[in-house]
Amino acid sequence: MFRSFCIRVRDLLLKPIYRRIVTALTVDFYTKEAIRLGRDNDGGYVVLKKQKPYKYLLSFGIANDVSFEQDFVRQNPSCKVYCFDPSITELPSHIAGAVFYRKGITGKTCGDYLDISQVLSLVNEPELSDPKNNSENVL
Repeated sequence: MFRSFCIRVRDLLLKPIYRRIVTALTVDFYTKEAIRLGRDNDGGYVVLKKQKPYKYLLSFGIANDVSFEQDFVRQNPSCKVYCFDPSITELPSHIAGAVFYRKGITGKTCGDYLDISQVLSLVNEPELSDPKNNSENVL
């Protein structure tokens, strides 16, 4: 079973969009400065502190806490924020400039859940779908 899982993961990583996502999620905390955004415990996350602000934030699974997204916007005021959660009807608190979709993310589109290519089509930001895009602009 583990072998077949590894083969499936390898196959996914061969696709440019998945390779970009993995690259974006891989963080070298030994050479970069990191900061924590959002409330303590669940709801907050550690991200790289960058010289240039992020351009986009794709946030999945909002539930009742948007403290991370609010802190992120304070750190990156010109960032475009896209929030996704099929379990809520609206964001629990205001996030400046955010767009909310009552959708989730999954490996294969089904009902209220979209695969990553459909998520990128929905937000309609050509820079995000460009395989030559520098993934450092997206979190």
